[in-house]
Amino acid sequence: MNNLFRFIRLFLFLLINSFLLIGCGAADQAAIEVQNTDDTSFDEKSMPDDASDMNSQETEEDTNADIEEEEQKTETDNQTIPDATEPIEIYNLSREFSIEDEMYTYCLSFVEDEMYYDFEGDIGDVLSEYKDIDIDGDGKADKIERFKANEDYGGYTYLLSFSNGSTLHTKTFSSSPNEGEVIELKDLNGDHIDEILFTHYTYGTGGPTTWDVYLYYWSDKGKWESITITDDNNHNLVQDLGDESVPGESFIHSPGVELTDDGLAVLVDYGMKDGPQQTFDLDVFLFNFENGNLSLAEHSADLVEKYWPKNVDGIY
Repeated sequence: MNNLFRFIRLFLFLLINSFLLIGCGAADQAAIEVQNTDDTSFDEKSMPDDASDMNSQETEEDTNADIEEEEQKTETDNQTIPDATEPIEIYNLSREFSIEDEMYTYCLSFVEDEMYYDFEGDIGDVLSEYKDIDIDGDGKADKIERFKANEDYGGYTYLLSFSNGSTLHTKTFSSSPNEGEVIELKDLNGDHIDEILFTHYTYGTGGPTTWDVYLYYWSDKGKWESITITDDNNHNLVQDLGDESVPGESFIHSPGVELTDDGLAVLVDYGMKDGPQQTFDLDVFLFNFENGNLSLAEHSADLVEKYWPKNVDGIY
């Protein structure tokens, strides 16, 4: 009997302990779950209330920084391209000089009583207007040199050297004591590079006549090209305009060619020379220059006084 009573007491004791152990485990599991929940809550609570705003602000700041960096880069890149400057221009010399005086001032063959007739080298050493002149609008000095082209022929040619390394070698102009070239420079098409006019004059008993006249220009092909105004046979581009513009039966010669603010002006004389007798019938053809081409803008005898105001008739 006593043994049975002891057994029951032991069984109850073990049963009670089992219930206690199960309860503790559940409590521990609940504590763990609570702890895990609290950790998550803590992470969220540790973030500021305006965390999303901060993220947005950081993204915006990064974007602005990228834009600013790109703008600075673009500005730096642009600084590597020099701004175009205005080239030096020497043109429409007939506004200040008669054609004869223009020749004796700007033709090497005529300057100072033909002292420089056979000059070779930098023409700026004789004609200071052309010394270290900027022709291509980069703000740096360019050079125009004159050289004898052929010992037998006796003509002269010009070499233009530009600061960017490009060169222009002109055709050969004939040479004699009463012949020479006037060089004019004018940016006709607004590309910050001068067009270059070489006008070869011959001065005789009938007055001045131009032939071998060429307009050089920097083309969109990246090289210097030329347009013939008057060739070496005295054929003038005015003669190619047709009968509507030019009297077909008249003898045509050109006493002068000028670069002007309005384009290229060609002075034409329809007159005749018969021994000592000279008649004059002057006209001016004004050409626009664009895209490597000359196109007739107008022609009128009234333009003679505008572009050749120094008593043109009086020089013959």
